[in-house]
Amino acid sequence: MTLTDQIVVGAAVLALLMSSAAVFYSRGALQVARRSEIAAQRHAEFAAGEQNARRQMAREHAIRWTLTRNGAATNDLVNIGDRTAYDVRVLVPAGMDTLGLPTQSAEIPSGGTITVGVARSRQASQGGIIRVLWREAPDAPDREWSHPAV
Repeated sequence: MTLTDQIVVGAAVLALLMSSAAVFYSRGALQVARRSEIAAQRHAEFAAGEQNARRQMAREHAIRWTLTRNGAATNDLVNIGDRTAYDVRVLVPAGMDTLGLPTQSAEIPSGGTITVGVARSRQASQGGIIRVLWREAPDAPDREWSHPAV
């Protein structure tokens, strides 16, 4: 083998090594790119979920309720949220009497109260759920909140 043949073989081997290194590097770069794409997608999904959770929390805190016993057979339903609730209706469990007090109101502003008379009859089982239906605006869909009967 002549010197020229050895140089050609050496150059071919060197080119083969360089192309192998390039293939190896490109595979690694492709894997890194895929991992980065997956991480970016997860980050975007997390950010979207966090944004949705914040929007939901803002909606839930706009109108919030508390129900407390106020006497032997009355309960105060208080809007402890930041906005007025419209078309408020209180639904009591079967076997409970409403004692003639109103169970609905056209609107309850922030901090406003409606007193609901709720008494268990002797035949009624213990427990039950008091449901409150309302709207965030006069033409908005119904929202619901529930609380164990007190």
